[in-house]
Amino acid sequence: MKSLQGKSSATQRIAQRGLVAWLLKKQTIQIFEAVLGVSVIGLLDYFLPVSLGLQQFDLYLLWVVVLGIAARYGAPAGYVACILSAIVFETLIYVHASPYQSISPHEALQPFLLFVSGVLVSELVRSHQRAAEEARAKLQKTNKLLHALQEQYTLAVDAKSELERHIANQPVSIGTMTEFASRMNALRTQELFPAILELLHTMLDAQACAIYLFDSQQLRLAVGQPEGYAGRPAIITPNDILAYRAIRERRTVSVRDMVQHYGPNVPAPSQAMLAGPLVGRDGQLLGLVVIESIPFFKFTPGNVRLFEQLLAWASSSLQNALLVESLMARAR
Repeated sequence: MKSLQGKSSATQRIAQRGLVAWLLKKQTIQIFEAVLGVSVIGLLDYFLPVSLGLQQFDLYLLWVVVLGIAARYGAPAGYVACILSAIVFETLIYVHASPYQSISPHEALQPFLLFVSGVLVSELVRSHQRAAEEARAKLQKTNKLLHALQEQYTLAVDAKSELERHIANQPVSIGTMTEFASRMNALRTQELFPAILELLHTMLDAQACAIYLFDSQQLRLAVGQPEGYAGRPAIITPNDILAYRAIRERRTVSVRDMVQHYGPNVPAPSQAMLAGPLVGRDGQLLGLVVIESIPFFKFTPGNVRLFEQLLAWASSSLQNALLVESLMARAR
């Protein structure tokens, strides 16, 4: 019993909420206005003394209500107003009619005119409302399309700006490489090392890098930028797997390669993010170039390939400088 009573009370609450929601709807309020207007006019005419001589006054007021409601709201409020007005006017005719006088054609025609006029105006307003809704839907669709076009335009502008930036930087890169090539031919080894690091900083935005040379089978620091960089070792030991893997395999090795090979638990963490060997034309190992700090967005496969090309270029220049110094030492 309690469960049945609970279900019935829940059903009543749902019905009450539904009724309240229906009463608060826009169309319900419009229909209520139409019913109220026609009812007030009907009651006013019914209780209005005949001695005042206000015959047909109710007709004018009904026309105002019908046309006003139909023109303002359209259907269904206009339908309700014209139907009720026709019924009320027809009722009032028979209430006030004299038993000795027949109803005039004018009075008999008025209910029909009220009904037809209300329907026509309601349909006209509804057609305009429908056209307005379609126009709003098209406007929303156009706004969405415009928003999508704006996003595409923004992306295109960003891409254009990025392309222009690359194009603008291209002559600088070419000029830097040309200047470096001319300096390479005239530099000694001690002057060549800072030039190599400067090129790495310019081309790759390397924030910290160093060059290590073999000294008694050890990789000893030759030069580094900036000087005194925190954590930079004076000698790279074989425990530095990243650096010695680059030496052993004679190729560029990055932190990404180590993670892919060993997983997240790399056996011996290295100070270097990127390391590449300096290899002569005869295959002789001359040293190692280490990049210790580079912006994340610069750490790309394209820049890794550029680093390899710069290493090849630096290796050739370094071997030439060593050969010149060796010949000059013999000449002395």
